[in-house]
Amino acid sequence: MNKKTAIQRIFLIRHGQSLQNIGLTTGQDIFDGDVPLSPLGEKQAYEAGAFLKKYLEERKIPLNLSALWESPYLRAEQTANGIKKHIRFFRNYQDPRLVERDMGLFDNIARETWDEI
Repeated sequence: MNKKTAIQRIFLIRHGQSLQNIGLTTGQDIFDGDVPLSPLGEKQAYEAGAFLKKYLEERKIPLNLSALWESPYLRAEQTANGIKKHIRFFRNYQDPRLVERDMGLFDNIARETWDEI
């Protein structure tokens, strides 16, 4: 490997448990992007940050050019905030291309009922 080549690592962390994951909201109640984390999800985000920090420190992985990417969804932002309580990233990006899918008017509505809309 060329010594001038930077070693790059990508860590993928999905958002913590959301209120929708435990049935406290539905797609009819709230826009999918506005669904917040549950209390357990907030704890999971915090613990993910603690785990990642320990992992990076044990392996002496530098963060001088690190970046954290997140979707604009509330639960992703809350998860990123939990991680950032432990780690200072060089840059932080919020990118709408990281949204899983967006069906517009038909988002969170069963395919069988599309004709009724």
